[in-house]
Amino acid sequence: MAGNEYWVNPWTDERIEQAKEAFAAGKSAKETGDEIGKTRNSVISKWHRLGLCGGERRLITGQRPKNRPARPEFLVANILERRKRNQEANGPRKRGPKPIPAEPDSGSRCSLMELTADTCRWPIGDITERDGFSFCGAYTSEPPYCEFHQARAYNRGGSQ
Repeated sequence: MAGNEYWVNPWTDERIEQAKEAFAAGKSAKETGDEIGKTRNSVISKWHRLGLCGGERRLITGQRPKNRPARPEFLVANILERRKRNQEANGPRKRGPKPIPAEPDSGSRCSLMELTADTCRWPIGDITERDGFSFCGAYTSEPPYCEFHQARAYNRGGSQ
């Protein structure tokens, strides 16, 4: 707010020092805000702008929080056993795009007035041309599009 002589920075040097000290002491943003007359969110924002918060709570002294303890061995064994059972039951995971369904034949095309609840609403052609525009019109169990056009519309491995 340059040029506004009436604007006063609400964060005085004293308040900034108090916020740094509270962060170093491990106080919460709510506690710090109550002490210096600021909201919790403004304290968190100030801590971020000062570079005190970096994803994990690091203290100004350079201390890092203790690492999370490792999972107990029996939990790891259970997870691996469950994964192995699932692979045996379902087979290996199939990776990659789903196969693209066959394109519907052009004989099912219809006009706007011919659309029903179970026909594909994919527009075909140029809307500015009276006779050159239609809809796909193929049967669909999941409106608004047939299987082929759903693959294109939602980019599930279909070509654009």
